[in-house]
Amino acid sequence: MAKQSVFEHGRLSRRHFLQGSTVALGVASTLPLSTSLANTPQAGGTARIRGWDPVGWDPFRTWSFRTHVALSFTHNRLFRYKAGPDVEIGTMIVEPDLVERWEEPSDTRYIFHLRKGVRFHDKPPVGGREMVAEDVRLTFERFLTQKGNENSRLFNVAEVKALDKYTVQVDLESPHVWFLDHLAEASTVPIMAKEVLDKYPKSLKKPETVVGTGPWLLDSYTPRVEVMFKKHPNYFREGMPYLDNIHYLIMEDGATATAAYMAEKLDIAPGIRHTIGGRAFRSFREKHPDWYYKGFRPSGMSFLAMRSDQAPFNDERVRQAVSMAMNRKGSGKYEKWRRENTAVPAGLKEWHLPVDQLGDAAKYYQYNPDEAKRLLSEAGHPNGFETPMLVHSGYSPLWSDYIERVTGWLGDVGIKVSIVDKEYGAYIRLLTQRKYDGMAMLLSKAYVTPDGFVYGRYAKDNISHVDDAELRELSEAQRREKDVKKRKAIIDELSRLAAVKQYYIYLNSWPRVASWQPYVMNFNTNLDYDYGGRLQSAWLAKL
Repeated sequence: MAKQSVFEHGRLSRRHFLQGSTVALGVASTLPLSTSLANTPQAGGTARIRGWDPVGWDPFRTWSFRTHVALSFTHNRLFRYKAGPDVEIGTMIVEPDLVERWEEPSDTRYIFHLRKGVRFHDKPPVGGREMVAEDVRLTFERFLTQKGNENSRLFNVAEVKALDKYTVQVDLESPHVWFLDHLAEASTVPIMAKEVLDKYPKSLKKPETVVGTGPWLLDSYTPRVEVMFKKHPNYFREGMPYLDNIHYLIMEDGATATAAYMAEKLDIAPGIRHTIGGRAFRSFREKHPDWYYKGFRPSGMSFLAMRSDQAPFNDERVRQAVSMAMNRKGSGKYEKWRRENTAVPAGLKEWHLPVDQLGDAAKYYQYNPDEAKRLLSEAGHPNGFETPMLVHSGYSPLWSDYIERVTGWLGDVGIKVSIVDKEYGAYIRLLTQRKYDGMAMLLSKAYVTPDGFVYGRYAKDNISHVDDAELRELSEAQRREKDVKKRKAIIDELSRLAAVKQYYIYLNSWPRVASWQPYVMNFNTNLDYDYGGRLQSAWLAKL
């Protein structure tokens, strides 16, 4: 039998059949396990996973995944995305988390009835008391007023009221069809305790501020080494979490983390969203054929941002030239898995508009250095120009190589780039504050709705300093449209217009391979950062 690609449909193993999992774009493990091991939750044990040093512990002061992944173990939100082996990767189903039920009496009013008996961790300054509506109100207040909180742009909240001990009313400035989705994201509004917010009015950056209602509590933190999360004994979901501890091993170097997983020192693959690189898949499968592998396309993407409020990038022709300088096609045996991102990335396939559907604007996605030079000359730069470019090269050797290729392509058309390479914390701060000169090269936040991309980049306070009335109106219109087909048409119109104006230079998308060891049961990955939400219902089978 011919070998099957990880990105083709694979057959179910007995284990995953018993779990009710589907294997979309993946090859399932073939390890035979008994029915009892596959179906019966087993409490106890410690999961070993790769972690990252948080950029502080304040979720309202950074958009970095490093902070939000860590806090997903310790905090809940009003809503969450459904997790479990029966949820196909890329299917994002909103369900209540701290909310028991809710009402929508109008297009701009939500009334949330909170679960009763939800308790915070028994740690100072909270002491394990019950979560109530005032905690939710104060959390929203901090979220909406915290200076530098980039995620607040995703919300248009006018007022939040605690109607009684367990009821919260949220009024929006205008209709927002993605509102519950954004509440479900693990990187937006984790619910905090009043005592924590009162004691730390300026910043939640210290680890002692990490007191949530989540499945695990922060037991210890050794910077650059590890975080230990311990089971919350009074968690509101009966019997959960099954795992006693999460050993969150901080490994800044991706190659080190990959080697640790290959050597069976980690239980789940070390890449963001539990992945290994598609190119590493073959060697992993050869050494560990009984591990679980599943291919999917993430919703994040690489792109260039530019100071479109300043010369030379305030000229549309210059931005078009930058796009046409990019050699997106590439070469090699992995190219068939490449997708070119537009305003909505290829990973959100229901909302993505492919390049071949952009109309005349598709030409700006074609590699055409001669036309790029002509456009630069027409814009008054016959000899090109010089520009700084903010980067963080430390994500991985592949990312560092990609930075070099991009600067080389720009140099080929006369744009001489001076690299401004910052350590991760400084890099994120500069991006969050939009304080960079010339250009910046980024890996996007992995939004799981198109709103994060289209509103986040074309409405107010965006990273390329875009002030474009047409794109702004379209980004706002899609938020108001309840009809899904009409909303998709609006987003497609925005994608075509954005392809002409090129305020952002979108690069390629590549698939990843999720992987975990065969004894990790009742688990699947998904597009968001909710590690805690996915692991709270998982257990380790005793082999």
